[in-house]
Amino acid sequence: MQGLKAKSNNGKIVYKNNGKIRNLHIDESIEKNYFHDNQLFNGDFSEGLIHWASTVEATGYYPQQEADNIFEICTEEFLSYPASLKITANKYPCRLLYVKEKNKQFCWIKDAWSYDKSKAFLGVYPGAKISVSLFYKGSAGPTVKLMILHDFGGYSELAKCIMAKPSSTWENITLDAVVPNEGRALLFEIQVTSLKPVQTMYLDDIRLRVEGVGNGAKGL
Repeated sequence: MQGLKAKSNNGKIVYKNNGKIRNLHIDESIEKNYFHDNQLFNGDFSEGLIHWASTVEATGYYPQQEADNIFEICTEEFLSYPASLKITANKYPCRLLYVKEKNKQFCWIKDAWSYDKSKAFLGVYPGAKISVSLFYKGSAGPTVKLMILHDFGGYSELAKCIMAKPSSTWENITLDAVVPNEGRALLFEIQVTSLKPVQTMYLDDIRLRVEGVGNGAKGL
């Protein structure tokens, strides 16, 4: 890489190039490409709640009953066998995040946007094409969001789709985006689109496909 080598105030090595500073601590914390093995995993919830998480205001991991919002596997209402995810949103915001760690139970994390702690940022190559598809039904719809972590350390919203209407039948949502030149990692988030408490939403067949630079055609 061409550019001026420097150190930031906290001692992390960075590179300055074209007026921006590249944070090499990101390269130490996040793989270059998470999607090389046909991942994401468990978008049909056939393995329970593995790889899925939400946020809490307190630190650490907590049992389901200690959280305001409830995430549980439903084997009675699903699009594809054997199950869907049932979300009972009692407090706004009610977030669902994909995380890299294969936890044995649902994961509760304090700071999803801390790239070196949350395991929610997934390494991608600049120029890669992102395609998301999922199905939902319930008293509230989902807001699907892709956040991009930049190689200089900041992050921003890459794409978003808001579906506010409730549905008694399974509805499909799609979202497409391209990783920008300074893009380094992706965060995939689904929120319940409602400020009202006690809303129920079901999700199934969540797919995220990555094509392009360094990938071929990969995804869930």
